[in-house]
Amino acid sequence: MNSKPKQAKVAVLMRIKEGGKRPYVKPVWNGNKLKPLVALVKGQEIHRPEATYYLRFTQRGKNRLEPAGRDPLEVLTFRERRRAILAAEAAGLDIISPSSEPAMSGRVTIQAAIDAYLDRMRRDKRHEPT
Repeated sequence: MNSKPKQAKVAVLMRIKEGGKRPYVKPVWNGNKLKPLVALVKGQEIHRPEATYYLRFTQRGKNRLEPAGRDPLEVLTFRERRRAILAAEAAGLDIISPSSEPAMSGRVTIQAAIDAYLDRMRRDKRHEPT
């Protein structure tokens, strides 16, 4: 029999500001695409410009919630990527190094900032703080 392996479920959620809280709500879909920054709140479609998308999935038996950014096209790309990673793990394949935070790829780590600062200090021949 040619049985197709079960596809990993990766849900897309939105986090919004609502009455001093930040709940996760369902986004509004238009076919296979997301309506940009439109959430379903109490049964109504509401445009929420402050919203951020998240991916919810189960990995190794634990529920995970991963930030996916604000761009609907990137969110769908991240969702497909996460599905592929989960399917590979389920098949027993080793995952080399997926970026665990795709939406945060433009950020600088603290260690990278410290290293850059110390390099500038050495280059400018300033005394290094102790």
